[in-house]
Formats: sequence, structure tokens, C-alpha cells
Amino acid sequence: MEDEVKELIQTNILSEPFKNITTEYKNKKGKNIAEIIWDEISKIEIEIAKNNLKIIKERERKRKLLSNIQVGDYLIRKNGKISRVTCLLGDQIQDGGGNGSFYLLSHGGASYSGTLDFPIKKDKIVLTNEKKPAWFWIFSEKILGGNRGIHFQIDIKVWREI
Repeated sequence: MEDEVKELIQTNILSEPFKNITTEYKNKKGKNIAEIIWDEISKIEIEIAKNNLKIIKERERKRKLLSNIQVGDYLIRKNGKISRVTCLLGDQIQDGGGNGSFYLLSHGGASYSGTLDFPIKKDKIVLTNEKKPAWFWIFSEKILGGNRGIHFQIDIKVWREI
């Protein structure tokens, strides 16, 4: 099994698509840690993970084609605070993103659910050469439903307030 398949399953072990995977609890440094018994994972669960990886890679590819600032991108404020773009408002953006979640849309954009800070004019921000990993989620295999979120990280643009 490829490392990226294992990583996706490990990150999402509590989600509905992987609820039947056998785990074993081990005490490590006073904490009970669930460890996956990899030899007992079914072919179906591996296929689900592979299908989700295909969806993620396609959406990530489309996101890289977007040149303008996007919901989910990082923003470094003048005071040095790093947050994420949460809303696009014509000639302004809002950031915040500390306690919310970012859903990666099929065209590469994102939607955000959570708190917002005050708006900033777009002409007061510039793109840096930096990329940073950020958390997003999708519905497993594009099937809507409770507890079907698949979480993952992709590298995204970093902008700076001037």
C-alpha cells in the first residue's frame, strides 16, 4: 500500500468511510493511541482512499491554475499574524480562519465556515513566493452525508499585507 494512501486513511480513521478498519489501542507515554492494523484493511477501503486521492489531486491541480487570491490562502498581516483568507468581497478580502474549516471545491476554489476578521482592500496585499501546507476537506468520493469528511493538506499561496 502506498504511503499517501496510508496517510489519508490514518488522518481520517474516524470518518464514516473508514469506520470498520480494525485498530488496536496501545499505551504510549500514558496515552491510549489507536494504531491501525494495516494487514486487515479491505480492498474496498483501499479503493475508497485511492478514489479520494484522485479527487484531491484533481482539485489541487485546478487550484494551482488560479492566479488571484483565493479563500483558504494564507495572509500575513502587518503585525505578523498569519491567518487564512475566509471571504472574497469584490475589492476586499476578509481573513480569520482560526476556528473554521475550508472545503475544497471542484474548480479549485474553496468555501469557508467559521469566524471572520475585518475586511482588507485587495490593493493592500501582495503575493509572496512562499507556499505553505494548509488543511482542507472534501466529502468522501463526492457523496454528501454526515461524518463523510476527508481531511488533507495541500500547499497554498501566501500573501502579505502591505
